[in-house]
Amino acid sequence: MSKLASLLGKVIVWGTVVTTLVYLWVPLAVDLVMSLEPGNVLRFPTTGVSLRWYEFFFSNPIFHNSMIVSFTLAAIAAILAVVLAIPSSMAFVRYNFPGKGVLSSLFTAPLATPAVVLGVALLYFFMVYFGVSFSSLVIGHLLLTFPYALRTITATMFGFDRSLEEASMSLGANTLKTFRKITLPIISPGIVASFIFGIAVSLDDVGTASFLVNPNTITLNIQLLAYWRWALDPTVGAASAFLILIGVALTLIADRIVGLERFLF
Repeated sequence: MSKLASLLGKVIVWGTVVTTLVYLWVPLAVDLVMSLEPGNVLRFPTTGVSLRWYEFFFSNPIFHNSMIVSFTLAAIAAILAVVLAIPSSMAFVRYNFPGKGVLSSLFTAPLATPAVVLGVALLYFFMVYFGVSFSSLVIGHLLLTFPYALRTITATMFGFDRSLEEASMSLGANTLKTFRKITLPIISPGIVASFIFGIAVSLDDVGTASFLVNPNTITLNIQLLAYWRWALDPTVGAASAFLILIGVALTLIADRIVGLERFLF
C-alpha cells in the first residue's frame, strides 16, 4: 500500500510539473513558430520559414525608437528600485520602529493595485502638477518594480550573519567599507534577481504605460498595440520572440555571474 501511495504521489507531482511546463512554454513555442511565417497573415502551422518580419521589426524606425525608450526605461526603473530597496530592506529586517507594518504594506501596495488604476492615478497627478513626460514613466515603473526588489532583497537579508560585519569593523573597516566588502557581496544574488525582476516587470507593463506615454516617449508594448490595430502580420510575433529571448538571456547571464540557485533554492 505504501509503495502504491508513493508511486501515486510521484505520478501526481511529475504530472503537475509537466502540465505546468506545457502551460508555460507551449504558447511561447507557438509564438516563435508564427513569427517565422513568410506570408502577410499570422498562421499556425506556418506555410514556410522566413526572417522577413524580424528584419522589418528591427529596421523600422518606429519600433527602433520605442525599443530604446522601453529598454532605457526598464534599466532606469530597475536600478532605482534596487538602490531604494537595499536600505529599505536593511531597515525592515534589522530594526523595529513605529509604523513598520503600515510602512511595509504601503511599500508593497502596488502589487495589489491593478496597473490600470495606478496608471489613471498617476496620469491625473502628473497632468495636474507636472505634465506627462519620460520622468512620469520612470516614476510609474518605479512604483511597479520597487515592491519586487524590496521583497527579493528582504528575503536575502533574512539569515544574514551580522557577526561578519562586526568582525570587519573590529578590524578597522568603517561602515561604508564593511557594506561594500561584506554586506553587498553576500546579498548580491538578491540584488541581481531584483534587477532582473525589475527589467521583466517594466518590459511587460502595458496598463500603466498606456496612460503615461506621449508622442515622444512611446514604449515598445504600446507601439506594438497601436501597430496591430491596423496590421495583423507576424511583426508582433517577431517582437514577442525578441523579448522572450531577452528575458532568457538576462536570466542566463545572472545565473552565470552569481548563481541564482543560491537565491532560489
